[in-house]
Amino acid sequence: MRKLLVSLACFLLIPGPGKTQTRIGITAGGNLSNITWKQYSNKQNTRFLAGYQFGFTITTPINIYKRQLHIQPGILLSRKGFQQDYSDYLGNGDYKVAPYHIEVPVNFLYLIPNQSDKNVFVGLGPYIACGLGGQWEIRYDGNTGNFVGDIEYADISDQRPPQYNISDEAFNYGKRLDYGVNMLVGYELWRNLQVQAHGQLGLRNLAPPKNGVTGNEYFKNISLGISLGYLL
Repeated sequence: MRKLLVSLACFLLIPGPGKTQTRIGITAGGNLSNITWKQYSNKQNTRFLAGYQFGFTITTPINIYKRQLHIQPGILLSRKGFQQDYSDYLGNGDYKVAPYHIEVPVNFLYLIPNQSDKNVFVGLGPYIACGLGGQWEIRYDGNTGNFVGDIEYADISDQRPPQYNISDEAFNYGKRLDYGVNMLVGYELWRNLQVQAHGQLGLRNLAPPKNGVTGNEYFKNISLGISLGYLL
């Protein structure tokens, strides 16, 4: 088990010129996440929510047609979600939904040839993620107060009272398992430090099913972020 964890632990650390060994490191950064949400073709107005991610990766070089490519699996803990304007009989406010995910990305990286010792790279690859729960919060304007509750992953026929009722404990985030595509571009600042900008596009419709069938609702994750990585 320890060897498995070490092999998953890592970062986006790419070998410099003449280096061919596997590199292990750690990564951490911030993100802005949102959702694409439609109900019966009516688009819900949502906004980006600030979150974070951290974890480990392992980067291994592979040679294909004399190109310096790398494969980079990893394991990350991330906080995503969205926010939107909210209004009910208590007044107006801000509604935030912030789930946690364990993500396993597998990126393929390409080092862009250059004449310096620094590495510029781009990457693309799939990811799979599992929702771990989280919290929603309604923060009203003025002194009305705040309400908080949990996030659940459930069939509509099994869930607790409607998620938009402030007396309800849970927001139904739909399907727990998510998958999609990662895109990134990065730069090696110093020998052991790298910075990268990345985007993520969810491909699975996470809308809650009813009796096992997804209806006319469309609910997908998207995110943008920036992170730093350090070579151990």
